[in-house]
Amino acid sequence: MHGLMTSLALACAANAAPGEWISSAELVRNGTLVRVADAEVKATLARLPKGLSSIRDYIGDKDAAVYRHVGDLTLERSFSNDDIVIVDGNLTIKGDYDDYSPGIGVLLVLRDFTVDDVLSWGSIAVGGKLASTGLVYANYNDFTFEVAGTIAARALVVSDKSADYGKVEATIEQTDDDFRMDAALRHFVPELLIDDLIDNAGDSDEPTVVARADWDEANRRVHAGLPLFRDTPAPPTLEADVAKLLDAKTDDATVAKLAASDRLLALVAASREKPALALQRALLAQNDAAVLVRLAANPGVDRDILARIAQAQPAASAVAAKNPNAPASLVAPMARSDDPSVRIALLEHNDAPVAQLATLAADADASVRLALAQSRHVRRLAPADVDRLVADTDAQVRRAMLQRDGVLRIAHYAKLAVDADDEVRVEVAETLARQAVWQDLPVGTPAEREAIAAKLAGDAAPRVRRAAIAAAAPADQERLATALAEATKTPLDADLAATTRSVALMRRYAEGHKDAAENLAKNPALPPSLQRRLVARLPSAGAPRPRFSVLSDPEDIVKQMDTWDAVVEELTNNPNAAPATVAAIAEYCKEADGRARFCNTLLDRHDLAPAIFDTLAGIGDGDLRDDWALTVIGAPYAQRRQVVEAFVRWHDDEPFLDAFKAAAKRGDDAAWLTALAESTHEALREVAAHNAATPPAVLVKLRGDAADDVRFAASANPSLPREAIEKAIDAPSWVLANPNVPDALVRRMLERALADDDTLAADAALKVLAARALRASD
Repeated sequence: MHGLMTSLALACAANAAPGEWISSAELVRNGTLVRVADAEVKATLARLPKGLSSIRDYIGDKDAAVYRHVGDLTLERSFSNDDIVIVDGNLTIKGDYDDYSPGIGVLLVLRDFTVDDVLSWGSIAVGGKLASTGLVYANYNDFTFEVAGTIAARALVVSDKSADYGKVEATIEQTDDDFRMDAALRHFVPELLIDDLIDNAGDSDEPTVVARADWDEANRRVHAGLPLFRDTPAPPTLEADVAKLLDAKTDDATVAKLAASDRLLALVAASREKPALALQRALLAQNDAAVLVRLAANPGVDRDILARIAQAQPAASAVAAKNPNAPASLVAPMARSDDPSVRIALLEHNDAPVAQLATLAADADASVRLALAQSRHVRRLAPADVDRLVADTDAQVRRAMLQRDGVLRIAHYAKLAVDADDEVRVEVAETLARQAVWQDLPVGTPAEREAIAAKLAGDAAPRVRRAAIAAAAPADQERLATALAEATKTPLDADLAATTRSVALMRRYAEGHKDAAENLAKNPALPPSLQRRLVARLPSAGAPRPRFSVLSDPEDIVKQMDTWDAVVEELTNNPNAAPATVAAIAEYCKEADGRARFCNTLLDRHDLAPAIFDTLAGIGDGDLRDDWALTVIGAPYAQRRQVVEAFVRWHDDEPFLDAFKAAAKRGDDAAWLTALAESTHEALREVAAHNAATPPAVLVKLRGDAADDVRFAASANPSLPREAIEKAIDAPSWVLANPNVPDALVRRMLERALADDDTLAADAALKVLAARALRASD
């Protein structure tokens, strides 16, 4: 009966349409594969050759369903496997094998395995010979690849895979240890190699020719029935020719000649940073779709060439439209394309026309509207289009509109706070909570935001109510946090401690459990008196604790971080730690001889006063003393005597030390620092750039220094004149480190960062504004 069922299955397969795949599930349904008991699986594993050891872990799991075919099995079409399959005999597939696209599969063939191409992400074990007419690709390290006999194939690629096999008969063999570039370049189609080739090229002055066949492209081509191999091998000079094209110094004539000789070389030439206009025209004339798509993506391509590429190859039009040089004639029609992916691709263009964005806001496809809501262009929409998306029928779109700083008005938040979708209301609450502490740009007045949070705190959904507590007014937070059940209260306290503005809650957390206190120490609104209370809860400075250094045993570090030391370490990182708090921590470090981890962290602050450096001088081991020296050298408020001592310690054997000592003999601080600023040694100029006693006019000059480190230090110097700070707006990370940067300038930088979708710069600006807005006093 089993043999009859197999014959019927194969007859059905023979009548299947070309390109169709048979699945392991289908073979189970028609009886070709039969589930076997655990005892039979163990008996089968007992007969495996010694070389097949790893497969036992995947087939021997007693909780997994294992399917088996006894005897030889021939499949007349390609096989997709997402089950655990044993073929107790020979397996012949008149097509390809894939255990990735349908879901991860495991295959054990006890005898020979004959197939066209193999795409394996899962595990394969073959007790005999593996014979492939094409590519065998074993990928990903969570599974295994084992063959007891010979592997015969046109190409074998084993990537990041636990593998065990013997003799290989293949024109191309690529492993993690050897890419064998000559054979791969000459025999694989260029599309399999070009992306990896460009990604791995490295320095264009000393390029590296390294590429492995691309897994995703191999999958795409196998399933589309596209070739993996060239019709005829490329010349033996191909690898050397690729190296020439990857070299930025190769002249234009050589580049053009090589690009005309081979498709792979044309693809590499299309990827050059600044392709000559003549080369662009020559590649356009080739009219090769793959080459033109790559050329269309190159930001160095001429605008007219981009327009002609789109006309010659419609498939490249969306790529060309994303190019920063794309003409408006390419960009505008994208919003009217019948293909949603092309309409979405319009959003990749920096200057997408606002009129076209309005069209996308009314698009019939929710995926297009969602892409717009998630894009940087949502800031450029007219108010009516913003209103349209806020009222969108798709909850994902409405939720996405809440995730962009500065886009919505307070009325939008009020509207979405009564949205029918729980996730949207949760997003409203979480967004308002971030705005309360300047993690997002606040919208409306505090009273307006807190009124919305109060309504959300009474929401029917528990997740909404919990999220709303962090956005609520301090008095409401106290009431809501106290009313929570104990199981909910503990994790909420730990979260709320970092952001609450309620002094009553802060006081409770300061006297409570370490986890809540550790988050409280991060809170920029923490009053100085409660900061000092956290320091006071440290154990005696003389209490035993392992000395911390960069070479400390990891277990010792973990032990310290499980103590109150972790609380004070967070406090040392708090930008609003008060001078008296910092002084108390420094005194403790002195008494503990620097043994606490937070003593090293304290030296990361850029606002330390001279008295703090005196307190910390000479304590701890060599690492801590070196940290002290390095911090003093770059500290704006360090005094001359401290800088001299620190510089000599840190640069004790540098050739410029004599020049530093000579400058230190100058009469007053201004003359000394001016002499350092005029030095030919960068390290000396950097000292002057850091120190707040350096004359303002000298700092302005140092802002134009050739060395980045000097320019950065001068930009962050609190004595830099305001007009010079204003001129440094194009270097936001530098200017924002200056404690005297005006709020108005920070806001301008924030607006620019948001418009440019520069998340890092926006977060840095918000962090400065948050510290200033939330700083508390007793």
